[in-house]
Amino acid sequence: ELVLIDIDASADGREPPYARIAEIASEAFMPVAYGGGLRTEDQIARAIDCGVEKVIVSGALAQGANLIKTAAGRWGGQSITVCLPVGRDWLGRQKVRLNQGKKSLKNDLDTMVTRVTEAGAGEIILYAIDRDGTWEGYDTALCAEVARATPLPVVACGSAGEVAHFRA
Repeated sequence: ELVLIDIDASADGREPPYARIAEIASEAFMPVAYGGGLRTEDQIARAIDCGVEKVIVSGALAQGANLIKTAAGRWGGQSITVCLPVGRDWLGRQKVRLNQGKKSLKNDLDTMVTRVTEAGAGEIILYAIDRDGTWEGYDTALCAEVARATPLPVVACGSAGEVAHFRA
């Protein structure tokens, strides 16, 4: 699977680059997923019309899980992936943090995992903000915590630096 993520789109309030998405999806001989700037059902529909099999939603979580529920109902949970960017707050608690880590959601991580699971998401990308760019390996304790809280597949994201990190 080829995953395209525009990490600045939501923070910048930009529309997804639909023409570029369609161009890439038309040339890829594998499933394609797209995330970035998807805040409405119409935007998700346009991205799927561009040829992607999955969309990745994150920034829309600031408004709750309604978009996930609506999209999963329309296209099926297998087409809806939720990226949970997680970082520690000033008290050391793991929190979902949007807008490039600048905005912390009020609910705790377990509550957010439960909400996206119940809303019908088909997969979670767990982005460990505190590990990003360190090359120290995945936060396996965080991955295990989230995996225990949901039956959904959990994909680790952030900081693999060597083959041993993938094994862990």
